[in-house]
Amino acid sequence: MNNHHRSYSAIFTLPVIIVPMMLLAPQGLRAQTDNYPKQQSSVSVYASTLLLASVANLSYEHLWRPSETSKVRLGLTAGYTFAVQHWSGGLDDPGMGPHLAFTLLAGRKDKFFELKLGGTALFEKSDPGFEYSYAMPVISLGFRKQNPEKNRFFRWSLSTAGIGFGFGYIF
Repeated sequence: MNNHHRSYSAIFTLPVIIVPMMLLAPQGLRAQTDNYPKQQSSVSVYASTLLLASVANLSYEHLWRPSETSKVRLGLTAGYTFAVQHWSGGLDDPGMGPHLAFTLLAGRKDKFFELKLGGTALFEKSDPGFEYSYAMPVISLGFRKQNPEKNRFFRWSLSTAGIGFGFGYIF
């Protein structure tokens, strides 16, 4: 593949983020009136560091509950990641690109176990644009504090990149 073609490949990753958001957004834009809606959409910011990389990301998430009494919520998370890898020995080659993950929440009221499994394709700046660099798994085990009467949540987790913290807004 020539450099000209690879330099624009990062642009084509944008549909990986936009298409899931367009498919999921209409339900999320409607206000939910009950405390435990069957579907829920949110946007969040998350950052982690220590193990393989330092990571910051912006995500859109859509969750479904199989039933009104279910303690489990299943969903998809899509967004954009900025990462600096630690295994290369230098911090001068940051990567950025889309991520997509399966999400599972299990719990009641305002405390949830959270699991995310997926991946991200990262691109590094090159001359004249961006070039695919590497893929990184998205593996996250953590805890989410989400009050059903409020439109925000906080999360802590141990993930591929290390220990992380994030917050989000439910709409």
